[in-house]
Amino acid sequence: MLCYPALRRKIRLVLTAILLFPVLVLAQFNFGGYSFSSTASFADYAEAVGSSLILPTVGSTVESALTDINLGTWVVSKNTTDFVDVFFIDNVIVNESGADFVVFEYATAEPYKVAVSNNGTPGGLGAFQQFSGTSAIDLSDFGLAGNATVSMIRIQPNVWGGTAELSADIQDIGALHSDEVPSVTDAFTFDDGTTQGWTLVGAYDETGSTQYAHNFQFGWKDPVHFPNPPGGDPMGDQNGSIQCFTLGGHGINNPGHTWWIMQYHSPDLSAMPAWQSAKGYTVEMAECMASLGVLYANLYVRVYDHDQAKDRFFYNGTAQQLNHDIYGDGNAIWNHLSFDWSGIQTFPMNFTIKEIYVCLWGKLNTALEGGVYLDQVVPIPGETPPTPAPPSNLNIFNLVDQLHITWTDNALDEDGFVLEMKD
Repeated sequence: MLCYPALRRKIRLVLTAILLFPVLVLAQFNFGGYSFSSTASFADYAEAVGSSLILPTVGSTVESALTDINLGTWVVSKNTTDFVDVFFIDNVIVNESGADFVVFEYATAEPYKVAVSNNGTPGGLGAFQQFSGTSAIDLSDFGLAGNATVSMIRIQPNVWGGTAELSADIQDIGALHSDEVPSVTDAFTFDDGTTQGWTLVGAYDETGSTQYAHNFQFGWKDPVHFPNPPGGDPMGDQNGSIQCFTLGGHGINNPGHTWWIMQYHSPDLSAMPAWQSAKGYTVEMAECMASLGVLYANLYVRVYDHDQAKDRFFYNGTAQQLNHDIYGDGNAIWNHLSFDWSGIQTFPMNFTIKEIYVCLWGKLNTALEGGVYLDQVVPIPGETPPTPAPPSNLNIFNLVDQLHITWTDNALDEDGFVLEMKD
């Protein structure tokens, strides 16, 4: 007879088995005096944050300089308010024994600061630590537990300010201890030649109360797929993105107002498990529309609050300015946006995620031509609830026509107990 807590996720322990798997030995990739498991151990995407004064090597972009696995390209900055966010997409850095990742810095060793995110988004960034020159860095120095994983790093190249000559020359970032990211079900990657149920809704103004006629078109776009340069993804591979596109202007007639808003809406997420257990989501956007102006975007979620019996709406704050990409020029300027609702105090406890949507904002006086492309809409997994402590001191007393069972309850968070008996 077994007695154990009934887990909230309805996990029933029947048998513990030890599975033996063959060990796959991978060839090592040596780079800059360090040994990595492969080229996949390096950062996949990077973007400047907070300023336009990040200066990559001539002929490169911030992203290409920090992800090309090439010590001949680097990034510097002119002041202390410049940062670069670096993302690992198909792998994560794992906190194992010793140094876990390397930041490569060119020539004379100069100081820079590094912060790591505990949830893959800017909202999870911790305190900065300062390093100098090429450095092998231990995630434990940032207070992370053993086997914790990191997929985002923020770097401040210049700790002195005033001139780029005082900046560290950041080259590449590679994971010494790396693990593949398991595929996320229910993510929208637009790699099947369809819009995967997404729609484009609008146009609205800043009051959000009325829809206006507009010139925007919606559809699936083949040659645009993250992380490749917009217009440079191979045709015919079914890997694409969804687009809000115009051949010329927004076509909105709305005197007296300043903004237009278009919304990319997901399909119904109610039956998608990964979204119901998510604590947020991330998207990638390429803005190839406003060459003479600025566009902005922010992220929303609509949830059904079962306690209040109504839909409620939440968003990730003020719309973020999108960096502009010139379509077809061979450069990949993608914008990484994220929304983590786990810290919102008013978020319901008993809810169903109904849909997410991305709002694209522009001013009515901005000249437009081209598209804004949305790709890689991925749920951020929620925290796995801890397993309740098992009971102990199980005692069974055989009485007349009955069994008397006692045990010590060692958990405070179980829903109940399950008794199993085998003859």
